[in-house]
Amino acid sequence: MLKSVFVSISIMFLLVLTGCGDKASGITFKEYSPQLATKKDSAKVVIFRPDRMIASAETVLVMENSKNRGELLPVGFLAFDIPIEITKLHTETGYIDRIYTLSPESGGVYYFEMQLSNYIMVGALDLVPTNEEVAFAKMQHLRESIKVKK
Repeated sequence: MLKSVFVSISIMFLLVLTGCGDKASGITFKEYSPQLATKKDSAKVVIFRPDRMIASAETVLVMENSKNRGELLPVGFLAFDIPIEITKLHTETGYIDRIYTLSPESGGVYYFEMQLSNYIMVGALDLVPTNEEVAFAKMQHLRESIKVKK
């Protein structure tokens, strides 16, 4: 009995580590990148999740000023326009979700990589700002998260 419980727990742990489940399946970022142009009265946010190991068993909703902007799937990215005003971004998961406050400029494009960090013995999901060069290097083969916001 104890052996079967151990085997079951080990299998579940391996599934979480290997990231089984949904992953982004839209167009690649390379195909999407020509759409990064913004309007004069808005800015664009691009949030990406470069591997399946980061919180792979978690549903990661991306929130902008308490509004659901969509689900960020493993090996994927979300891109959306925001108004030119103080904007609070965060993920909504079973982890500690830290808020990132952004003061966007008209026509700006802001890149964030979702990273898991340690925080008082539990995980915390952070949206880490990164520059365009680093983002493009990490995102070329990522796919758009196609689950739409509700």
